[in-house]
Amino acid sequence: MLATQAVAAQQAGTVSGTVLAAKDGAPLPGASVVVVGTARAALANAQGRYHLSVPAGTATVKARLIGYESADQQVTVKAGETVSADFRLTATPLTLNEIVVVGARTSRTATETPVPVDVVSAQELVETGQTEVNQMLAAVAPSFNASHQTIADGSDHVNPASLRGLGPDQVLVLVNGKRRYSSALVHVNGTFGRGTVGVDLNAIPAAAIERIEVLRDGASAQYGSDAIAGVINIVLKRQTEHLDVSSTVGSTPGGGSVWDMADRHDGDQVATDANYGFAVGDRGFFNVTASYLNRGATNRAAPYSGNDIFLGVTTRAGTDSALAANGLTREDFTMRVGQSAATEGMAFYNTVVPLNESAEFYSFGGVGHRDGLSAGFFRLPSQEGRVVPQLYPFGFLPEIHTIIDDHSATAGVRGGVDAWDVDFSLTTGANAFHFFVDHSDNASMGAASPTTFDAGRLSFAQTVGNLDVVRPLGAWGGLRSLSFVAGGEFRREEYRIDAGEEASWQLGNGGPTPGADFDTMSNGAPKEPGSQVFPGFQPSNEVDRTRTSLSVYGGFESQVSERVLLDVGGRLEDYSDFGRTLNGKVASRFQVVPALGLRAAASTGFRAPSLAQAWFNNVSNQFVIDALGNLVPNRILTSNNESRVTQTFGVPPLKEETSVNLSLGVALQPASSWSITADAYRITIADRIVLSSQFKSSDPAVGPVVTRLL
Repeated sequence: MLATQAVAAQQAGTVSGTVLAAKDGAPLPGASVVVVGTARAALANAQGRYHLSVPAGTATVKARLIGYESADQQVTVKAGETVSADFRLTATPLTLNEIVVVGARTSRTATETPVPVDVVSAQELVETGQTEVNQMLAAVAPSFNASHQTIADGSDHVNPASLRGLGPDQVLVLVNGKRRYSSALVHVNGTFGRGTVGVDLNAIPAAAIERIEVLRDGASAQYGSDAIAGVINIVLKRQTEHLDVSSTVGSTPGGGSVWDMADRHDGDQVATDANYGFAVGDRGFFNVTASYLNRGATNRAAPYSGNDIFLGVTTRAGTDSALAANGLTREDFTMRVGQSAATEGMAFYNTVVPLNESAEFYSFGGVGHRDGLSAGFFRLPSQEGRVVPQLYPFGFLPEIHTIIDDHSATAGVRGGVDAWDVDFSLTTGANAFHFFVDHSDNASMGAASPTTFDAGRLSFAQTVGNLDVVRPLGAWGGLRSLSFVAGGEFRREEYRIDAGEEASWQLGNGGPTPGADFDTMSNGAPKEPGSQVFPGFQPSNEVDRTRTSLSVYGGFESQVSERVLLDVGGRLEDYSDFGRTLNGKVASRFQVVPALGLRAAASTGFRAPSLAQAWFNNVSNQFVIDALGNLVPNRILTSNNESRVTQTFGVPPLKEETSVNLSLGVALQPASSWSITADAYRITIADRIVLSSQFKSSDPAVGPVVTRLL
């Protein structure tokens, strides 16, 4: 009790000084200066000067910068007093001495954390030669994987990504330590991550990023839902008085030789970006980034080899003869298999404005607009139920034109209040997919069919309020140092499906008379309704659903002794739709010798079912492989979890996934210029949420139920 009262009575002082390069005394702008064991930090300005508010008493102040060895000093400050502490940092090629934000509420480096954290610098991202963040990170982070999809509707434009082999929705993404909103898209086609909803990292311009921190451990007890596989924290640039402009041009050899690129190439790319920052007062800054990318499509499809192009012609000789008679080749019926085309523009900002010596206002955010174009399967002239011969006598290759819009903004205040480090923020963000179908038809409308359709819109919005506090307790209870961390979070989410125009989903003109209100095939059956390749969302598909969640967390981060570090924490979270969950974590690090450390962690975690997983529903055209290996078109109903169809099959309401995460690792740093880390982990997940396989009327197990529903 006496020790606690003494800490509460502390007041703040100020430490100021310079951070310079040891070699030539040049200032090191952007260097981080932190009070060890707290969340208090300051950045050196263009002249290398910094000002840092610290609790009265004795504290350790450490200066760090990527590419330099860290340095620390012990200072004693009285309330209201200003003391000086100057640093000279020695250059080193190792980047592990940078402070990481993810994984702890107090300031630590990647090699000091009790769980594995990879730090990827902006320079490493640039050196990959890629132009989008997903592909950049996949090239440098061995635990992260992402690739472009093809013929997968909206998934062609949002690459499903994986951390530690888990799904796109089992990794939490933060920007400057704040939760990033997820995409509005559910991956429903045969892609990786089918049935999941992830975060679109490509909606963040690479030129705005200072570094990316990848926490490879369960962290639901610290950050809440989604952090089963780990956490990716994107730290935005803070540089000032410096202009970076770059342009990248590239192409691929179109599936052929590099030496033939002059005659055959595709996937042409032009990327341009600019980043600039200026100082705000003595310690503040405003940094802004603009980015533009024009990415051409690639195609690796072989010429069509089937003999079912023309109605009534089934032999190769007959098909080749019919092609020649019409001045066509098999190339004219080739699909487009490869990366989609896209044109996108993004703008991001990041700013800090000092309010006084111990408090600052901060804000960051951005907007993005992407215009994507991808293709589906070729509709052959022999497919009379799908093709209007008056519009497309030789069939057509339908295209999905997807407009993707993003916007986000965060604003907050952080600073020291006596012995407390306080951070309060509000974050909002949204993503929308608007689907248009081009070069297509609604076969049931006959020659009256339009060839371009508005197929509807998906949108997701999220608002998050956070309060985080850290209170260093010093050498409390016999420990070398101890910090109490706590906080709360309120989150509101909204998911919407808006219907497309009538022609994108309707049978003919909506009337009941065959041949008059809708076109029929030669056997009298109606031709397929809706836009080919992507039938529009119907009014019956429309939803507008919201939910809220409230959470509190607390824990202790301690340096038990000079060689032992121990963190414990827990989080209680309550959702308006499925209830509450309680999770905990313990992590420790033991420094065996100065160059060798052992680390271990155990935690429970969870992932709340996304609103899109609970409420997405539509009718789509999907191609499946039959028993003979042929692609067969099917119209598939995807039913949401609350529908009568789903409940008829006995599927229960969605509840949270739960997990247990165990990890053990070693960190070896024989020299200041290099290090080796190795970690093993085991993750057990229960009640995993998946998209079911197709229920068919021909399946004896479920056929009677399907027939009754139809």
